[in-house]
Amino acid sequence: MEEEVKKLPIFNGENYSQWEFRIEILLEAKGVKEVIDASKVDEIKKKDGDEKLKKENAIAKSIIVQCVPDKYLEYVRDEVTAKGMLDALAGVFQRKSVVTKLYLKKKLLNMKFKIGSKLEDHFLEFDKIVREIENVSSKKMDDEDKVCHLLLTLPDTFDGIVTAIETMNVDIKLDFVKTRLLEFELKQNSKVNVVVQREEEGQSFYCYGCGQKGHKKFECKKNRGQTEDKRYKNRGYAGRGANAVEETGQVQVSNFCFVACHDMAMNVLNNEDGKTISFLLDSGASDHLISSEWESSMSELKDLEHPINIIVANGARMVSTKKGRLLVSHLNREIYLEGLLVPGLSKNLLSVSQLTRRGLEIIFKKESAVIKSQNNNFRVNKCGKVYQIQFEVMKDVRCTAMKTST
Repeated sequence: MEEEVKKLPIFNGENYSQWEFRIEILLEAKGVKEVIDASKVDEIKKKDGDEKLKKENAIAKSIIVQCVPDKYLEYVRDEVTAKGMLDALAGVFQRKSVVTKLYLKKKLLNMKFKIGSKLEDHFLEFDKIVREIENVSSKKMDDEDKVCHLLLTLPDTFDGIVTAIETMNVDIKLDFVKTRLLEFELKQNSKVNVVVQREEEGQSFYCYGCGQKGHKKFECKKNRGQTEDKRYKNRGYAGRGANAVEETGQVQVSNFCFVACHDMAMNVLNNEDGKTISFLLDSGASDHLISSEWESSMSELKDLEHPINIIVANGARMVSTKKGRLLVSHLNREIYLEGLLVPGLSKNLLSVSQLTRRGLEIIFKKESAVIKSQNNNFRVNKCGKVYQIQFEVMKDVRCTAMKTST
């Protein structure tokens, strides 16, 4: 009996809604919860009322009194029913005035996610405030409003995933949004861990070119200074694509790139019949996705060893069996885009994570985004709720000549 008393939720004057919830669960466990139903109150008050209800009411009152400290007993002393006791306490501690509602609304609107903290903790605090608002309001907040308020609490670093969620055509539920945000947080944390791990691993091997510790031969600045000037003079290529694949050991689709070519190579590049292609910046895609209708404009087409299943924002499932390279131009700068060919894809997607893995920086602003590299900046305009960039599709004459000669 003493242990049961210790486990009772004692009200401390704060968080009345949480305490009331615990009391309701406790009454339900004791089999007397029905006495706090408003429809049972009149029957309990009758002198010749249902004896069973009267006994259950007495048990419920006893439980509530044991959960209320002495300084608050005056609020419930004159109440005949358990329902009356809870209503009396709610009238004092669960304030439903306009001032209280305004305070809670401001608290929700001013709530911001603190960078460095966990999203899970942020969600708990958000749910607590929403529940407090619902307790002092006449109706529940619908999922759409909850989603809007939750997304407003996120900093600019979440703009990519927020844009992806906003552009979905399906009904968005709060639980779904929370799941997507947690997945995004997990991906971001994984990137940081990979960078740290690679930096640590980088100290454990030697360069076969210069003999120094901490980098590999293809990364050696001395080696590149001696070889790349000869092999890639006036071409502007990075000259590391194949080596990067060997170094990472990823055979399938790890080498998709976003690489600007040198202006001096433009004399062998022609616009392919004035064609333009649009891409949407997408934070959910792990690789660039290109509609298969552009297959005829692409080079270095290869069949994937294993088909890759792709789920786009509206939930549709697609399968890619090929990858390839598309040569495009933007503001007189030629760019190689390597990605998966996806039959039936309505919008070409430029993967934010793929760009960042290639060393580019993506900055989202209110009306635009910027893709920054060491030598170039590419502006991406915001169209409605999405970030869209257009390229001219180019034809590499050198590739055509090579195909003709072979």
